[in-house]
Amino acid sequence: MKGENTPTRKILWILPFKDPLSGNTGGRARVRYLFHLFKELNAEISLLLPELPLTEYPIKVRSYNLSFKRLNILKKFFLTFISFNPKYIHEILSFLKEINDREMIIQTMPNGALFTLFLKKTKNIGVTYDAHNVEIERYSQYALTTVEGSTFKYWLNRLKITINEFIMAKYADHIFTISYRDKKEFLRIYNINPEKIIVVPPNINIKDAPWEEIKKRSSVKRYVLVFHGTYTYLPNREAIEIIQKEIAPKVKEATFIIAGTAVPKQHSKGNVSFIGFVENLNTFLSSCDIAIVPLKRGAGIKIKILDYMVAGLPIVTTKKGAEGLDLINNKHAIIVNDVNEEFIASIKYLIVNPKIRKKIGHNAKKLIKKRYSKESREIWGKLRWVLHRF
Repeated sequence: MKGENTPTRKILWILPFKDPLSGNTGGRARVRYLFHLFKELNAEISLLLPELPLTEYPIKVRSYNLSFKRLNILKKFFLTFISFNPKYIHEILSFLKEINDREMIIQTMPNGALFTLFLKKTKNIGVTYDAHNVEIERYSQYALTTVEGSTFKYWLNRLKITINEFIMAKYADHIFTISYRDKKEFLRIYNINPEKIIVVPPNINIKDAPWEEIKKRSSVKRYVLVFHGTYTYLPNREAIEIIQKEIAPKVKEATFIIAGTAVPKQHSKGNVSFIGFVENLNTFLSSCDIAIVPLKRGAGIKIKILDYMVAGLPIVTTKKGAEGLDLINNKHAIIVNDVNEEFIASIKYLIVNPKIRKKIGHNAKKLIKKRYSKESREIWGKLRWVLHRF
């Protein structure tokens, strides 16, 4: 099934962040999963990154960062428009010259699409686009980070993303999407061949997850409701403000815990506590009672939902939060249209109904074990086809 006796395929994997094989973000977790799958299929992988990683990797790593000591604006330009970055072009051409046989490019995020298109047309190289989101949708919803969110950068990046994603969608040989919902969006927006889109759902490592039944809660307590996420991501920041201003004041019988990367540690404000980054997320979540996801915007699968499912937590979420996941309302989570009185009533309903909390958490846990914690034979077969098509 795997790749012991198949010819080695040489892959140059172009990524927009350093240290892609470490870190706790959803994007890095996806890269690690795909990396594992391709290694099992006997692929020989080299990485091309904006900067060399902090940790040593057992594979060849290249960087397209230009060392301008004084010309910082020029450096930023070439890191933004990497198709015109001489170091980027040099590193890719060096890879192709060294290998000169059975080479393939995987591109995570669409930046650099112009040069990739040039290589595909002139050297007949296989190109796969690893799409973590439908980027044009993400920008249209303003589901950005604080760095992307300034007005000038927003319009500049939106123009860049629009062009690059169009090129990758139209001309890549294959596209990996994170959900069938994203696949439908690519087909709707770009009118492309559905057979070239391969859905590779998230894979959750459950080795350290608390699969035993959630421990009995103390009878003398305040109920603990949790939301976590990267604070620099604007939809998460918006959700935190909603919890503070609209939800927590109306659910005084509960304590709301806000956690995540870059979340500022603060003194409790009413019944809301900010605890910052949590080292062992699974252990932390298993001590909570209910997870809430009051997201109004965002793109792709919300990995936080999968984290809550792993911990067996009952979830109250908006439709936007549940997007792309096979959740059935009132079975795997309580799903409401928006953050409104129904959302708040759903939280209170779970608080006073321990049997329902346990049932929904148990169902969610069963679903994630079935759908998101095992590598399917179908995915193995599709990835092998991608590797050996050319």
